[in-house]
Amino acid sequence: MKMNTFMLEDKDIVCIGLPAWDGNYEKSTIKLMSQLAKRNRVLYVEYAYTYKDIFSTWFGKQQAPVGRVLGTSNRLRKISLPENSFIHILTPPPVLSVNHIKNPAKYKRLLFSNGRKIQRAVTQAMRKLNIKNPVMINAFNPFVGLPMLNQIGESATLYYCYDEISACTWTKNHGKLLEEEYISKVDGVIVSSDGLLQTKSLLTDNCYLVKNGVDFAHFNKAADLRNKNKTADITVGYIGSLDNRIDYDLVAHLAEQLTDVKFEFVGRIVEKSKVAKLDKLPNTKFWDSKRMEELPDFLKRFDAGIIPFLKNEQTAGIYPMKMNEYLAAGIPVISTDFASFSEFGSFISVTSGQDAFVQGVVENLCNDTPEKRKQRIALAQGNSWEKRGEQFGAAVASVLVKKGVMSEATHHAGIMV
Repeated sequence: MKMNTFMLEDKDIVCIGLPAWDGNYEKSTIKLMSQLAKRNRVLYVEYAYTYKDIFSTWFGKQQAPVGRVLGTSNRLRKISLPENSFIHILTPPPVLSVNHIKNPAKYKRLLFSNGRKIQRAVTQAMRKLNIKNPVMINAFNPFVGLPMLNQIGESATLYYCYDEISACTWTKNHGKLLEEEYISKVDGVIVSSDGLLQTKSLLTDNCYLVKNGVDFAHFNKAADLRNKNKTADITVGYIGSLDNRIDYDLVAHLAEQLTDVKFEFVGRIVEKSKVAKLDKLPNTKFWDSKRMEELPDFLKRFDAGIIPFLKNEQTAGIYPMKMNEYLAAGIPVISTDFASFSEFGSFISVTSGQDAFVQGVVENLCNDTPEKRKQRIALAQGNSWEKRGEQFGAAVASVLVKKGVMSEATHHAGIMV
């Protein structure tokens, strides 16, 4: 659905998120809520840790904030953000781990028990902050969204979907049905990719598209660093999780065909056995997850960035943040054809098949120019999180105007969407 040019401001927002606020990788929910917090008061409810997470932390297998989860330290935090803004973060109390339960009735009973527990914590935080009738934004978390629907006096509820829930292994038992039920009850849906727009528009008439953005200034640092510190080595890189989305056979073929090229991978290693096999190749190097501040120092070495994703139901709904991160650094991008990226035109090379991918890498390494780098950087700048935040706010405001919660006349702004 096309968004009108509305601005969202002076609203109380409660966001039920899936990711924890802290971490070593980019999260679209957190980036967008940080943007909304510039003009609105935002309470972000982060990942609800389970009792299993707590026990795993005690045995040194995980790093959950046990003090906040158990309430021995403050669950409610106030975090300063750029431009003199701030956001409130709530760590919910521990809940039961229920995703493994296959019996629908038992699962839903325990799910709603977890939801009521989180709701009580949210209500208490709202009382402390004097939040009334907030806009509820649920970020890919229908598991908490359904039990909390219409329970905190929200003026409207929106669902933010950034992945294909039916293709996620951890939601395979109940995720699809829960999401469909939730979408049928909320006031609007915002999705992050063309693929998700296609599937979720079948479930609601109020579906809006806001694609992922980029922390442009941060990743653009790599372009300057590269000009000053480029080594003689030819390096092709990947930034992001090494999980079940990666085509590991393609990566092996790439490294074996281009033996004079160094391949560096920076990100959380999930598929450890598959990565271990690739790590034995003489021209590959793997780095575990790095802090955001460290990434430009890796990107400055890259002559090209790759996105070697498998083509399947899950990846069809992905708009990878690394696309714009590479472009902000000025480097060429080579990707498999796992989704549609027509908006990028000739700025990225989309390939089908292993040999075509190899050829795409070779051609981009041989034909790159300073002018092409400038053009990539300019494109990424137009996809900044600031721009995406405006678009996301406009989508929320459109829903509020349509519902009659917000006046069209008093919240009109010149936002191009």
